[in-house]
Amino acid sequence: MTWSYEELDSKLREYGVSASNRGNKLLKVFFGILSVAAIIMVLLVMCIIPKSVASTGLVFILIAFVLLAIYVIITAREFHKNNGVFCPHCGKTLISFGNILDNLEDDGIEKPNSLSCSQCHHVVVKDVA
Repeated sequence: MTWSYEELDSKLREYGVSASNRGNKLLKVFFGILSVAAIIMVLLVMCIIPKSVASTGLVFILIAFVLLAIYVIITAREFHKNNGVFCPHCGKTLISFGNILDNLEDDGIEKPNSLSCSQCHHVVVKDVA
């Protein structure tokens, strides 16, 4: 099975949108945790809450950051497996083709007639024109 450049571009764009959405959601959680930590520090400085409550809160914040990091590490592979672009012959990831195509466009070089998988050497993308 071979794709046209347009099909590959569409698949890479879909992956990019999915990755961007995931990144935005993770950033919202990160900054939410960070803002709670800042609020605890402000309340501690203003002497509104005792040090024991603030230290317990900061320990929970630290645990939340560690859990977020573990979640990101564990789910990254599954996310890529579900949303990535892979060679239909051997299953190798083809996300790097996006970088190759961008570099060709930036340098003003024409796209090659075909792109092959670096692992199985099957033609994955072929110019239809």
